[in-house]
Amino acid sequence: MLLVLEDLFKEKPVQFYDLGDYAKYKQHFTNESYQEAFVWLFSRRLYPRMASGVFRTCNAATKTAGAVLEQLHLKSRVRQLLWG
Repeated sequence: MLLVLEDLFKEKPVQFYDLGDYAKYKQHFTNESYQEAFVWLFSRRLYPRMASGVFRTCNAATKTAGAVLEQLHLKSRVRQLLWG
């Protein structure tokens, strides 16, 4: 995985690269495990607070919609519809 990152940064340097959330393939390539956190630091102004609120609202709506679709056994169909 480190070689993949090395190749990505050699070709075209990026300022931010996210490897995404938990995935099973990562267990195959890992040799250690540790807790991690998702943290954003904002100044105490109106715009950052609004951005944080919008992010939290969208995140909560996504989780709620996923849970409802899972209970209705429609989550896989919707995912297939959205992602092809």
